[in-house]
Amino acid sequence: MIFSFLIFKIEVGDLNVYEFLKLISLLLFLCTLSQFPALKAIYKTNTSKESIDHVKKSELHLESVSAVQKTAFALPVEVEYLYRQKIEFFIRSKGFLDIDLNREQFCEQLDIKKNYLGPFLKKCYKRNFNGFINQLRLHYANQLLLQEELQYTIEDLSFVCGFNSRASFYRNFISEYGCPPHKYRAKIQGELKKTLV
Repeated sequence: MIFSFLIFKIEVGDLNVYEFLKLISLLLFLCTLSQFPALKAIYKTNTSKESIDHVKKSELHLESVSAVQKTAFALPVEVEYLYRQKIEFFIRSKGFLDIDLNREQFCEQLDIKKNYLGPFLKKCYKRNFNGFINQLRLHYANQLLLQEELQYTIEDLSFVCGFNSRASFYRNFISEYGCPPHKYRAKIQGELKKTLV
């Protein structure tokens, strides 16, 4: 029907270029709609069990596509750059050492929208919020452990580095470095002595 209308309009000759392009766009849109099984089933208005199941499966597929699209994070480049600058300042100022730091405080301090934080950290730092903060704390602990003379005991180090418990510090440290902090320090000190001899 659409083809015959288009041919009729072209044959009559009263169709300008704008209307012609509009009709072509409409035609392409309708052809695209016919490619979606869910829409085909709806337009056929067939109420058999098979067609209803087909529509449901197609709807699930469309929902999964939209879920993937939601996870695809597209923050404007200038906003992403601004967020990176804010986080770099946060790291330089050692804001991660605050034991009471939580996601809401972090977003408020850095003026980052809460719903952007998770996807932004995943994209730029490959970690969620807790993983990102813990990694910063562990790297700071690593720097302190590499010093010749410790200013703190290893037991105190967990609180100095922002962890709220020794157990949490040890668990995260072992996960990141493969051994407890005291063994890590002994290993590093032993390797330093070997290189100096």
